[in-house]
Order: sequence, then structure tokens, then C-alpha cells
Amino acid sequence: MDYLIALVIILQIYETTVMETPVDTTIKLTESMVLECVYPGTGKVTQVSWVKGTGPQKVTVLVADSIHGVHIDTMYKEKVDFANVSSSSRDMSLQFHRTSAADMGYYYCSVHTFPDGIWEKVIKVVQSDDFGVAVAALHHVFAEPGQNVTFSCQYTLGSKVKQVTWEKIRGGQIDTIASCNLSDGKIYGSDYKARMLVDCPNLTDSSTVVIQNVSTIDEGLYHCRFDADTGNQTFVMNLTINKEIMHHLFIPLVAGGGGLLLLFILITIITVCLVKRKRKKKKKMQLKVKCKFSTRPQTMNSYGRPTYPDKKVKARAPGSSQTEDIYVNCPDFSRKPKMKI
Repeated sequence: MDYLIALVIILQIYETTVMETPVDTTIKLTESMVLECVYPGTGKVTQVSWVKGTGPQKVTVLVADSIHGVHIDTMYKEKVDFANVSSSSRDMSLQFHRTSAADMGYYYCSVHTFPDGIWEKVIKVVQSDDFGVAVAALHHVFAEPGQNVTFSCQYTLGSKVKQVTWEKIRGGQIDTIASCNLSDGKIYGSDYKARMLVDCPNLTDSSTVVIQNVSTIDEGLYHCRFDADTGNQTFVMNLTINKEIMHHLFIPLVAGGGGLLLLFILITIITVCLVKRKRKKKKKMQLKVKCKFSTRPQTMNSYGRPTYPDKKVKARAPGSSQTEDIYVNCPDFSRKPKMKI
């Protein structure tokens, strides 16, 4: 009898542990789904493992090593894809194909790094019926990129609060940002530890979170859920990042850069044209000097011999004082007069 009592106690403890398993992300089961696991640290990734199940009933889906490659369990070889095995990669996501009800459950992504140690993310895959947002957004928050955004909510039902959970909704996925409960205290979601602050002292009827350095990826719906003795209460807020600020800064830069680029191209074209024109003019002048001569008789130089002894130049009539230059095409060569000894 004592053994049975002990066994019942153990089972109760196990069930409580399973039910209270902290979940970083909840995903709706689809035919093709991606379990996102992106390591946010800067350490060197040495090994990654994906495990399905809770408690002693766990199945290793795959183990990836930067040196030894990827090992996938026989049950999942035709069902999952895993591309990142490099130690420099941070994305350890797992993609499923042709899923079924058997693929629902808890998945653990464990990233072994040096010198940071082990970083883990827990993902829960649920049926479509268990996933949804039934409450409309009550507050709309606008923010600029790089700002810190503060969300606050207050419990109004009056009963004792046991837990407060902050979540982000995006498509078919719910990410846990942070939670506070009586037993574990303050817990951050794996993807938000580095830039999240949460205030929930002694689980009072109010809670506040601060998301630091927001960007467009932080847009979406945010849940604040109070779990109390008599039920729960949920508040929904919508965050929109003001992209016009980015456009106002980006457009002048692009326009200025485009104007400078166009001006540079025009200056380059004009310079090239001027250089070509100058070279052509210089070449023409050189050819003119080499191939130009007068129709007047060549006088003998101090050496007593004309420059072109083999050519006879016909002189003009004595009464004519007009000279005419004749341009001819000639090869690029020169004939030096012989020296008189």
C-alpha cells in the first residue's frame, strides 16, 4: 500500500511538472511548419539537438555537429529538413513536411555553445482548435525604431492573481515574452531575455513590460493574461512601428546619393570626351607638321642640299606672292639630310 501511495505521489508530481513546463513558443499544427530556433548569443555553436516529448518519453529528432554533420532519427528522415550545421550560423530552425496529429507535443531545441554553455528553447505544437485570439486589441501603441516601448495592464476582477503572462501573436505562432508566478518568480522567453524588462512584484493586480530597442520585427499583437483563482482576464495591445521616420531619413539619402552619382557620371563623360577631343586635335596637329610643305622652291640650307633631294619642286611664277599649303597623307617617317664633309 505504501508503494502505491508513493507511486501516486510520483505520478502527481510528474503530471504537475508536465503541465507547468515553461513554453517559449506555441505553434499551430499545419501540413508544413517551421519550428524557429535562433540562438541570440555570440558564443561559438558546437552542437545542436532537437528532442520531442516530456519527462522520460523523449525522442531525439536530430543531432547536428559542426564537425561530424547531422544525424536524423529514422522516424523523421523523410519528414524534417535541417540546413544549418555551421558553427558560425545562429539559425537552428527545424522544418516539417507532411505533418500529422502524431507531431503535436513539446519540442526542445538545445544549442551547445562555447563559452556561454547551453541555450534552450521549448516549442509546443497544438491543434488548430487550441490556437486563436478571441479578444480584440483595446490599445494601439505607436513607436519609432530604436525606442523603448512600455506595455501596462491591470487586473480588475478582484480575485487573487496566481500568474501573469505576456505573449506576442504573429500568424500561427504565439511567443512567450515573460511571465511571473508565485513559485518560479520572473521568467523571460528565450528570444527576449536580452532586451526585455518585466515588473510584477508579488503578483499584484498590475503588470508592466518594457521592450528595448524595438524594430519592425516587433510589430504585432501583444497579450497580457492574468490567471487567478476564479478565472483569467486578458488584455490585447497592438504595436505599430512608425516607418515614415525611416522613409524621411532614407529618401533624402537616396535622392542625394542618386544626384551625386548622376553628377559624377556626367562629369566623367564630359572629361572623357574632352580628353579624346584633345588627343585627336594633338594627333592632327602632329600629322600636319610632318606632312605639310609649301609650293615655293626650297632654298638650300647651310649644308648646300635641300631637305628632299629626290623630289623636284615646281616654282611659282615670279609675279605671284601667294603661297598655298598642300596637305597629303604620308607615313610617319623622316629622312635626315646627309652631312656634307
